[in-house]
Amino acid sequence: MIKMNHKMATLLCTAKSYDNGVLQRVCIDILSKIKQIYDCVIYDENEAVNNMVTDRDITEKYGDKTAFEMWYNEIRLSSYSKFDEGYILPFLNIIGKTLESKYSKQFCYIIYITNTQDIDFRFHIYRKEEGLWLDEDIEQDPNPLLYELL
Repeated sequence: MIKMNHKMATLLCTAKSYDNGVLQRVCIDILSKIKQIYDCVIYDENEAVNNMVTDRDITEKYGDKTAFEMWYNEIRLSSYSKFDEGYILPFLNIIGKTLESKYSKQFCYIIYITNTQDIDFRFHIYRKEEGLWLDEDIEQDPNPLLYELL
């Protein structure tokens, strides 16, 4: 189930329709750069993430696996031509189904709009012992925000 704050709900109510061709190209591009490293799923835009990372490396540098994933899994969706608020929900639907199917894991997907109107997407595997990366009281966030645990 998608949870969103009031600011995001208001934006999505007035969002324009989307172009399916643009949506497919964005999803294909992003999915082509996601890979599994150790027990994490990482967006590796420039193939720069060390494939030989260990649990100790993650703990020492990032604290836990969720923080490691969140360090790398930040994608500026609005940098893609024509990607605006109208693409958010269809994008989340495609990405969610694809990653869940490919990795058989439960993911937390986060989309937020910055104070400069950029649309950012982040995700991590949901690990019960580590919890969610964000505070569940999303109404307190000053920016439009939504998340889905799928």
